[in-house]
Amino acid sequence: MKLRHTAMSAAVLLLAACGAGNILPEQPGAVIAMERYYARHGIEGEGRCLLPEMTVTKAEVVEQRGERVIVDADYHWDDRRRSEGVAQTCIGFGSRRFTLYQGRVMAMSGEQR
Repeated sequence: MKLRHTAMSAAVLLLAACGAGNILPEQPGAVIAMERYYARHGIEGEGRCLLPEMTVTKAEVVEQRGERVIVDADYHWDDRRRSEGVAQTCIGFGSRRFTLYQGRVMAMSGEQR
């Protein structure tokens, strides 16, 4: 199971890395800003996964007004942590909406801490 989890994570990250240059080329820095914001605020699994890391796999600007940009992003997330000495692994895919202003994330949909 752990080997399958590792192989799946590696495959997703490889695909994301190959396409990272093509994700939102008209919004330089937006993908990194969204991933960092998610790392500080996002949770998954109805609160079971408190420290997930996100890799954006696809993103689309759905609205832009001046310097305000709304982006729908699909992503892979992974949270490996230890809880009371028991290893717990959370992994999955999701979609969120981000609102950016002047390249900074101002809001994110979905579960947050």
